[in-house]
Amino acid sequence: MASLPYGRGYCATAWEPAAKSDFIEVATVFKAEDLALCVQAVAEWFTTPRPTAGAVLLAALAKWGITAHSDDIGMSYAIPVDQTTPAADARNRPHLSVGDRSPSIEHVPAAHTGWTMFLHDENGEPIGEPLFISGDGGPVDCDTDSATIAELIADMVTYPI
Repeated sequence: MASLPYGRGYCATAWEPAAKSDFIEVATVFKAEDLALCVQAVAEWFTTPRPTAGAVLLAALAKWGITAHSDDIGMSYAIPVDQTTPAADARNRPHLSVGDRSPSIEHVPAAHTGWTMFLHDENGEPIGEPLFISGDGGPVDCDTDSATIAELIADMVTYPI
């Protein structure tokens, strides 16, 4: 763990061994001004199995009976507006896409920076501006944020636009 330049916060970076005595950077676990959140993020990183912000969102959606489908690269989830849509067709029919303000859903919950949600048409193209954006780029409470967007998604798939 190292402090950010000019005393603006803390950064925790994960590394793994590469060739002989070399290391390769795996991920930025946390980068912000809150030391307590940084410590929490590092602790979550070492937890087995490692918790993710995406898993928190999926659990919040499950409370509403909502199914989400991953894009298999850990960037976002597709939630079909018609929940009977097969997983293989989720992104080929009207759906909501939810991603983190950071470019991944696989980071630990303490490093969550807010959800962004778009409505997509049957061709997978986003329609208009985001329907939901939370956070300002810094860490936000993943449990609360996930519960908020899950309730909004439940309303939207129950009463589509």
